[in-house]
Amino acid sequence: MAIKLGLREIVHVQTGDRQDWRQITVIEDDPSWLNGPPYAVTETVFDEDDIETCYPTRVEMLADQADDLPPPGAEESIG
Repeated sequence: MAIKLGLREIVHVQTGDRQDWRQITVIEDDPSWLNGPPYAVTETVFDEDDIETCYPTRVEMLADQADDLPPPGAEESIG
């Protein structure tokens, strides 16, 4: 089992009466959701083919994502 680290899309549904409701979608990253088990986020089953997309810690995930970014001040050339 694994849980997703990083930002998550959260949908809140607020209701007033039977005909009055609204849906609010926000992107959040509350670290308390990672306290568990049980976790406040969905646990996902994965197999050996999915292991390449998993990270043991948030620090390692962020470091790997930073490796894919262009260096600061770099601009892509239009050619």
